[in-house]
Amino acid sequence: MLSSILDILQGIPGEMAFWMIVAVLIICGLGLPLPEEVPLFVAGYLAYTETVSLGKAIFFTTIAIVLGDSILFGIGHRFGPNIFKNKLVKRFLTPKTLDKVNKYFHRYGNRVVFVARFVAGVRAPVFLMAGVLKMPYQRFLLLDGIAALISAPLIVWATYHFCHYFGGETDQALKVVRSTEKWILTCVILSVLSISFYLYRRQKKADQNRDRTMLPPPETERF
Repeated sequence: MLSSILDILQGIPGEMAFWMIVAVLIICGLGLPLPEEVPLFVAGYLAYTETVSLGKAIFFTTIAIVLGDSILFGIGHRFGPNIFKNKLVKRFLTPKTLDKVNKYFHRYGNRVVFVARFVAGVRAPVFLMAGVLKMPYQRFLLLDGIAALISAPLIVWATYHFCHYFGGETDQALKVVRSTEKWILTCVILSVLSISFYLYRRQKKADQNRDRTMLPPPETERF
């Protein structure tokens, strides 16, 4: 699939190919059944071929990702639970998937939004559910924005770097980039789990200290 996309883009003059990739990234945020990593890889390749500068590729792909996610969040926030009755939404989001995402939110809270950015297949349901659950947009933007600032620049830069390293052999570069992405996901999950455990222990300790201060003072003996 990647080779076909690159072949098509080679026939498009100037930066038009890059702006098409930016548009695809926005649509990916709305649930387009295309791995987000594909247009990011293509953006890195276009930077390698000097169709666009590396800095420009990183900046606009990151903005496109956050914009697409924000639109999906806004749809969920605007229509609420009724959005799940829409026939088009039902085709892509099964009741089983929605139930699973809902449980994730109740169990892990807003951290789900951050982790979902790194996991293909659950981004759209999670971001839509975040809107339905009326998460404050500022909080959503912060979590999604930080995650996007990690994933998008790294994939674009890694593609650019390894395309140079392998002399433009996209298949070899893609293998290394995907391997790098797996390591990123592992590190992110471990970091979130560690932070969650730390916050849980701190909250538990705070609750215990509060319970101690609420105990009545011991009665003194009367003589």
